[in-house]
Amino acid sequence: MKIKSILWLQSLVIIVLILYILFYCGNINSSSELDDQAVIAKIENSKHTINENDVRSLYENYQDRFIPRLVEIQEDATDRKGVSVQRNGYLPTEYSLVTLDNLKSYIAFLDVLQKKNKEPKISGIAISFGAYDLDKDVEGDKSEGSKFEDPLRKGDYRGRLTTYFTPTYYDNNIAAEVDAQRHIPFYIDYDDESDKYKGEYKSLFCYLNPDSCFTGKEKRYDASILPSINFNSALNDNVEIVSFNEFTDMPPKKPKKPGNQ
Repeated sequence: MKIKSILWLQSLVIIVLILYILFYCGNINSSSELDDQAVIAKIENSKHTINENDVRSLYENYQDRFIPRLVEIQEDATDRKGVSVQRNGYLPTEYSLVTLDNLKSYIAFLDVLQKKNKEPKISGIAISFGAYDLDKDVEGDKSEGSKFEDPLRKGDYRGRLTTYFTPTYYDNNIAAEVDAQRHIPFYIDYDDESDKYKGEYKSLFCYLNPDSCFTGKEKRYDASILPSINFNSALNDNVEIVSFNEFTDMPPKKPKKPGNQ
């Protein structure tokens, strides 16, 4: 009798467990589907989502108005260090590639910064334009991951146009004409050598070039200085740069010579 009771109780427990799992998994799947739909809806309803005509206009405007001028600049260029490069048939940068793995890693890094510095909140990422020095050499680059996760840079990177990320904080006290000017790209001014990622957020471009700094009053942020920024000269004992520039900048492939495969 006791054995039958025990078997009946075990059967009941197993049945309840199976029903619970079915119910729980059903809720997970249902919740996941709702989450997916919400993600898609947010993108579809965003003012930042663009259609085919928008993409075509952006692409063709850059190709028609900027590519010829960039070729002219880059084929005979001299930088602020006095380095000079003459080359024919230069192929300008068309886009900068950041892999999904590297992008996720950088966002995870910003999450750690936020944990270390509760205020102010990190509001976004500034995507800035820049240019490498004319003596830039990428032959010694080493990939930390696979070709899929972290492709190596190849080709002529001397003076090449590129982009870089810098996190921003939001300053509501700035008397800005447009709200975007209150999102300030920053570096960390730290006090303790043991943790250089904990400290005060300060405007990166105000530090690099005070004359172009946007204060909300007399001066405005001048984007024209970005290509001439030298991050190595910007560092001192209390400055930790938290920008990110490990992109693979992609010019178009060089045309094949007749007879070559």
